[in-house]
Amino acid sequence: MEHLTITDAGLLAEILSGFNTDKRLWWYQEGSDSAERPQIYMQRAFTHDGGGFWFDKDDDIRDAYIWLTGVENTYGERWIKVSDIMRAIDNLDGKHGFTEPIAQIKTKA
Repeated sequence: MEHLTITDAGLLAEILSGFNTDKRLWWYQEGSDSAERPQIYMQRAFTHDGGGFWFDKDDDIRDAYIWLTGVENTYGERWIKVSDIMRAIDNLDGKHGFTEPIAQIKTKA
């Protein structure tokens, strides 16, 4: 993976702000087409895909996954790669395509 830019560091900081706070990950799987039906998750832990805590302190955190549990009409759990969440947060303005995932880290509506 390429080096961590200042923009990437800001996106990662935004993800980190969601841990141990009242913030949630608002995930719009189909981009702006799903704006009316976000999936809303609590961020639980950095893990490997499908589980197993991420203790790889010298590996790139962007390769880790975040274990998410559904809240507010979103059920179940899922794992999304950190780099995918970063890209989705960076896609709020459609920079990566309006049908690509969009994400926000924010408090309850």
